[in-house]
Amino acid sequence: WDDEDWDDDEDWDDAWDTGVTEVWDVLKTRSAKEEAVRKFFEKAEGPGHAAGRNYPGNRYVLYDLADDDWEDLLAEGKKQELAEQAGSIGLQVGATWNKKQIAEAVCEALLAQTEKYGIRKGLKQAVGDETRRLVQSIKTKIDRQLRSGDGQEDLLLDFRYSREAILEALRWGLIDVGTGQDQYDGSLLLELRIIQELI
Repeated sequence: WDDEDWDDDEDWDDAWDTGVTEVWDVLKTRSAKEEAVRKFFEKAEGPGHAAGRNYPGNRYVLYDLADDDWEDLLAEGKKQELAEQAGSIGLQVGATWNKKQIAEAVCEALLAQTEKYGIRKGLKQAVGDETRRLVQSIKTKIDRQLRSGDGQEDLLLDFRYSREAILEALRWGLIDVGTGQDQYDGSLLLELRIIQELI
């Protein structure tokens, strides 16, 4: 912004919002997304913090909404894994079913078990406690951001969830994953995008 207009609120806001250039990789398969999560945890140096993200090596996470279809994301998994997931919520999988059919059956079963708040009742029984907290945390942060009208910068947070929790949420189709880096200091970023149908 123009130094002579340092007190102009609009100029200040624009400069503040674009202070970090986020360069994201497009990940098309779930195996690529899982590898990105592993790489993020292996290379990041200590926990990230929004207030200290200008220091190289910091790790931080952006939460966002996603438009991806839950069923399609779930179907990116291996057939055996999908069958195990179906079994964990009491579904019998036909021997001739393909991945799309299994994913569809899992989604229908879980969506039928609705409750007023949080992710679906059947899913809460299927995934671990930390994964449930991770998904609920994303939902809570997004809800708060939508109510306040603030921008995405407010969703850059301390990260306190394990790689295993992220991978489990990804395998269940609860979240989608993006990865990238801060162009200025090389900090690693992870974007966890919650699937809207579960909000």
